[in-house]
Amino acid sequence: MQNEDGGWGCVDHENNLDFSNISRCDHNAMLDPSTADVTARAIECLGQMGWPATHPVIERAAALWSRSV
Repeated sequence: MQNEDGGWGCVDHENNLDFSNISRCDHNAMLDPSTADVTARAIECLGQMGWPATHPVIERAAALWSRSV
């Protein structure tokens, strides 16, 4: 499922909370935010299924990573 920010995480939908106020914690073990590699794989899969690059789902994902470059 696509996250609200437009990307995809590996397993857990919308698990991108800010735990920076918790000390002595492995923050990365608790989070599954959108990542470029998983998002790219999702877009590639959608493209293989015939979704056009102009589809709103793909445009949202592309916009997320173009903003972060």
